[in-house]
Amino acid sequence: MIAEIELLLKEIEGLRGKELKNKRNEYVRKLVQMFELSNSNYSSQVLFDPTNSPQKKKFISACLLRLLGHNENAVWEDIDFRLKTFTLFDEQITDVYYSLKIEASQDNHVKLSQLRALEQETLNFFESMTLGISSLKTAVDLQSKLMKALKDPSNRIFIDSFVNNHLTLEERIRELFTCLRAYNQASGVSRMNVYQEVDNVFSAYIKDAEDSCSIFAKVCLVNTFKKIHNLIKEDFGKSDIIKPTKLRLFHPNRKYPFHKIGERIELKFILENEGLGYAFDVQIEILDADKIQLEFEQIEYEEIKVEKLSIVLRATVLSDIAKKPSLFIRWSWQNYDKSQISEEEIFEFESQKEDINWDKLKLKRPYSLQAVEKEEDLIGRGEQVQNIYTNLIADTIESVMIFGQKRVGKTSIAKTLANKLQKEENLIPIYIKVGDLDKTTSSHCVRTLGDAIVEEIQYHNKLSNFEIHKPVFTDVLSPPLANYFRKVKRTYPNIKFIIIIDEFDEIPSELCRYTDIGNTFFHNIRSLSQEGSQIGFILVGGENMQIIRQSTDRLNLFSPFQVDYFDKERFFGDFQELIRYPVQNILEFSDESINKIYELTEGNPFFTKFICDKLFKQACDRKDSYISIDETREAIRDSIESLDTINVNHFWIDGIWEDKTEKIDKIQTQRRKFLIAYAEIKRCKGRVKKQDILESKLLNDVAIESLTEGFINRGILLEEDGCFRLKPKIFEEWLVQKGSQLLTSSFSDANAIEELRSQEEKVYVTDKEIADLIKNWGLYRNSEITIPHVRIWLDQFEGNLERRLMFKLLQNITFYKEKQIREKLTVIHSYVRRNMQFSIKEGEKSIREILLSSFGQPTKSGSSFARMYATENKVISTNVASVNDIPKTLDKNDRISTLVFIDDIIASGGSIIEGLRNLSNTCGEAISAKNLKVVVATVCGLESGKEAIEKEALQLPFNVEVYICDTLNDSNRCFTKESSFFENELDRSKAKEIALEYGTKIQKRNPLGYDGGQLIVVFPDTCPNNSLPILWCSSDHSWVPLFRRH
Repeated sequence: MIAEIELLLKEIEGLRGKELKNKRNEYVRKLVQMFELSNSNYSSQVLFDPTNSPQKKKFISACLLRLLGHNENAVWEDIDFRLKTFTLFDEQITDVYYSLKIEASQDNHVKLSQLRALEQETLNFFESMTLGISSLKTAVDLQSKLMKALKDPSNRIFIDSFVNNHLTLEERIRELFTCLRAYNQASGVSRMNVYQEVDNVFSAYIKDAEDSCSIFAKVCLVNTFKKIHNLIKEDFGKSDIIKPTKLRLFHPNRKYPFHKIGERIELKFILENEGLGYAFDVQIEILDADKIQLEFEQIEYEEIKVEKLSIVLRATVLSDIAKKPSLFIRWSWQNYDKSQISEEEIFEFESQKEDINWDKLKLKRPYSLQAVEKEEDLIGRGEQVQNIYTNLIADTIESVMIFGQKRVGKTSIAKTLANKLQKEENLIPIYIKVGDLDKTTSSHCVRTLGDAIVEEIQYHNKLSNFEIHKPVFTDVLSPPLANYFRKVKRTYPNIKFIIIIDEFDEIPSELCRYTDIGNTFFHNIRSLSQEGSQIGFILVGGENMQIIRQSTDRLNLFSPFQVDYFDKERFFGDFQELIRYPVQNILEFSDESINKIYELTEGNPFFTKFICDKLFKQACDRKDSYISIDETREAIRDSIESLDTINVNHFWIDGIWEDKTEKIDKIQTQRRKFLIAYAEIKRCKGRVKKQDILESKLLNDVAIESLTEGFINRGILLEEDGCFRLKPKIFEEWLVQKGSQLLTSSFSDANAIEELRSQEEKVYVTDKEIADLIKNWGLYRNSEITIPHVRIWLDQFEGNLERRLMFKLLQNITFYKEKQIREKLTVIHSYVRRNMQFSIKEGEKSIREILLSSFGQPTKSGSSFARMYATENKVISTNVASVNDIPKTLDKNDRISTLVFIDDIIASGGSIIEGLRNLSNTCGEAISAKNLKVVVATVCGLESGKEAIEKEALQLPFNVEVYICDTLNDSNRCFTKESSFFENELDRSKAKEIALEYGTKIQKRNPLGYDGGQLIVVFPDTCPNNSLPILWCSSDHSWVPLFRRH
């Protein structure tokens, strides 16, 4: 009928005279028929009958307003019709009059001027609003504007009359926009799930609106929501999730200790999604295993986004392996379009070296941190040694200076050169260490240096027959030393001397300055070095050597050689040799592990050897000769923890050119404060900018600009992408993790500095704390939880105070390892078998009286626990059935006397109660008739949930026993008054507030876990939904859970 009215209104447009009158009468008759106002009289008088209901009058008013809009003459030219029409308007559309500021007392032609355009204005407004929808964001923002427009009296007069009421209900409109917002906020798989719901809701609404057949339904609703729906479909069509993908399973290049027969080893794989889309219903199946036994046969993942997953397969070596052990593995997945893909591969594994005497190896120190003296032991510096050596053995000796940061191998180069030169027939190296001299005064230093040089010459085996009186030194080296060398030359004219002075920059500062004794000292060295045919010098020192060079021109003929970190582009091969050579044919380092060491040390040889020493000891303890990235990460953590200030203090002690102890102490103090401030900022903000340094309260009394410039010039502070970082990275890690506390405690005013440190910085969660925690956890979904995983999760919270409280939750997690679960299943079996009768027949090795099952989907923990129960307690595998298969299993097997349902946890008990009801409906009578024992058993659970199940069980036709291995109560719930997780009420209250805030964003209905569970329990393959959603929920694109649920 509405469609016929729409057609008549179109036909009326433009008509005049008799044609118009006839068409208007037809329109009137249609309205009379529509409302069954009369059985025989179709005249216009029936329209204006005062006995018509208010609802009919309102509809007639709307129809006449539309007639007025399509052809005003249809109303205006018939005086009687006109008067009755406007009288009806005055009575029925007062809210429209009020909206348009029309007075009923006004002349009808005045009213006409405003009312005749009303329909078109309404349609134009909604068309304009629809045109304004350009994106999903603008669509989301439309809700309030649309609702306001639908309620506007000028629009509502038409919409109420020509659109089904249920289409404009606020609840229905709100549902559409709620779906839209949910889609907009979701990502990944959650967006796919939301999209299905959104598509269904929008499609159903649009179909209902189109059924109205009116122009108002089309313009005001259909067009608007069709456009939004199309934007959603277009957006989802561009989503990566629907694109086809490819999964690749590969085994990183590593070797295993297969010689350990009967021991458990961990085979590590990477499952990588190389495609653009998501993979669904992923399964990894072990089809065959040669020489090794796996602890499982299948792994399942609901979905895998574009990512890499580390998978650990635990296996046992069965026998002595003559050939390579292997696994035949199939992995399969489903694309969004439901296409199934499967791939298979045989993976062969390399065995580690077997003939290693680990007890003997433990006594060696291949990565000694002491300076080396033999050329074959000086790894990675061959090019520099050869260049310096060439300078020294030339016809005319070219003296050199070797300088660089401490602990980069300068002394090793000097001692190696001494040994190398010793082998030359007419060369005598003389090695002197400034630390062995008397440095109490400059004069004493010069005298003992001269004495040391002469003493080394006199006792050298090449001059054993040479006798000459030892010269007497006072404040100068020469002429006494120069005269001594002339006398030697007369007897041994071909002998040359290379004087190596190590720690040269530690000579008294007076000698390095423009003083009489200082000028004389350097003039003497220069004069002696110019005896190029007989004497050469190697001066070795730290960062101050550069300052010494700049403070005197007496050494400008010395060739400078800087010893630095191993540059990756030029000397990465040498760096690799530094790691691999000392343990060649014993330990094997993966390329990935070497890259990781370089990433932290940036080529610093001292820190590299420090980490490798940890790796060597770790390998000896474990008798595992292959060093992978996993062992390297562990060794790096241990190294950072065991580094002390003495290993790193050169970063703030060296490079100071001052005479007075007070000034030196002041600069060192300022540098330490700078480093403490740097660590505080890094802990709190995750990055350090110059402005952060300038605003630090710790540095109020410090010359920040000169300090910053000094660290930059020394190559210790780098600026990258607008932020500072320290080099090497292992120093920065040490400083952030533990070093700042050690530096703070070294101050005489440590308490004052501690006061200045912010509360945020003090509660920073260190890597060591995380490492100590996760080592007590097992694998989760066959993958290791690592420090980066925990750090990513913690960093989602605002500031260190929040992170500390959330870390407190992690510290109280009950994480059930597989071994613990197997033990619990054994305990459950002991309970189940009480008062049971077993009849094991000859040849049978398995129990057949117990039928095992679980409530819920086959992929849930319960089903895997049921299979594990069967294996652990020798129940025949065919007696593990799904709930749906229980009736037919009972029909076929008369030996079953006990029905056991296994689950991971009881919280509220709701899912188990529902499962028992369904069981009762399907086979309750059969269970009762057979008098079967029914046991519901879980690894852990709340006493309140158990009581709820037992209460419900009283209504069932069979008896139910409920057994919980580990009973939980309110002390095991995070935020109850009885909770044992927090030290005080304030922390508990704040932690609850944080968990609620973030939990509400990702699980609005159950922000603290299903039914307000407040638990923090984790199993090897799932985290129950009764636990806090911040641990497991990934429904929101901005949240990365630590234990993502299946």
